[in-house]
Amino acid sequence: MGGTTIIDTALANLTEDNGGIQGYIKMTSGSDAGNARRIKNGTSGYTASSTTITVNFAFSGQIASGVSFELHRFDPDIKRLAINRAIENLYPLLYLELRDHSVMIDNRLSNSHFGTYSGGFTGWTAVGSPTVTQESTIVRMPGAKSAKVVASGANGQLTQAPHMSRNEMTGKDARAHFWVYATGANAARVRLDWDGSTIVSSDYHSGKDQWELLKVEGTVPDGATQIKTILEVTDGSTAYFANGFQSVGPIWRYTVPSTFLQGPHYVDMQQDENEPDGVYSPLRGSPVEGFILQLRGMGLLSRPTTDSGTTEVDGAKVDLIVAKAAEMMFQGMVTGDEGNLYHTPEYWRNERAARESRPGARMMPMGSAKSNGYWTSESDSSGHYIRLTAGRGI
Repeated sequence: MGGTTIIDTALANLTEDNGGIQGYIKMTSGSDAGNARRIKNGTSGYTASSTTITVNFAFSGQIASGVSFELHRFDPDIKRLAINRAIENLYPLLYLELRDHSVMIDNRLSNSHFGTYSGGFTGWTAVGSPTVTQESTIVRMPGAKSAKVVASGANGQLTQAPHMSRNEMTGKDARAHFWVYATGANAARVRLDWDGSTIVSSDYHSGKDQWELLKVEGTVPDGATQIKTILEVTDGSTAYFANGFQSVGPIWRYTVPSTFLQGPHYVDMQQDENEPDGVYSPLRGSPVEGFILQLRGMGLLSRPTTDSGTTEVDGAKVDLIVAKAAEMMFQGMVTGDEGNLYHTPEYWRNERAARESRPGARMMPMGSAKSNGYWTSESDSSGHYIRLTAGRGI
């Protein structure tokens, strides 16, 4: 009937009274899945003799036979928003423990872990018309992605030339190191291009069906117009690139990912150049060029955007979120369910306070940042940063 009525004989098990079903109905399948409507007030909202619900605002079309739905006493969209607000307000009592490996010491390239991709890798230019895709199976941890480059018809390249002052860079040593995977000899290499014609190159990958760390370095010449990193795959070959860097002198300040609400609280450094997925220890002494920093800190738990969405807690922590969400929902209502003790913010405020003290509900917050003089945390209106303060080795 134009999307205004839903008939379900199972509703007879809930009530025998006209108007006995009130609140909201939310479709969970069919063309209107995810949409909610308020049931009409009074006896016109539910007709017991025909087990028919009538909504106050029509769905997009007639409700088909066999679709599923939910009944809610309160607006389900408001309930989901209350859950998300509760997650936000319970920080830092509840938080998501963050562990990030996107910062490499002295790296001047962007997206050199190849984590950002949308039809191409952000920050990189494809040359020679290679087929370039993001790979999630053949990867070099801790990066969860790599760049797959398939060359056909010409050598294929990914290139990036960070902006720098040539006056400052001339005469300095430049380096580019990348992990490369290939199954054929002479399939891939790493290069540095100073001016479009003067280029230095690493050795080719051996083709031994394994990850190899390829390195190229050179002194920036007087006539350099750029310092371009080139990841090159020979015509007819396929190779994968991961977790690389380009360096031209030290960098002291690094942007912390926006998921960190504070800190970070801890900064660890990779201990073995050949083991990016190996041991990380608290940063002590001189930072090592090209080594990965592991930033540890606190962020917000995921806020569900759909009914099937999840967040990263269980057990007593779930009960705490539910109590806080109910407190916030009823606090925002002009009127509650009169005479129902459970539909007041005061009741759920007390429940939330009681749940906070239960074992397993609170998370142990991270302590103050443990910089110990080797790094400091900074922030401004644009974000959070870490500054390395220890001197560099010679």
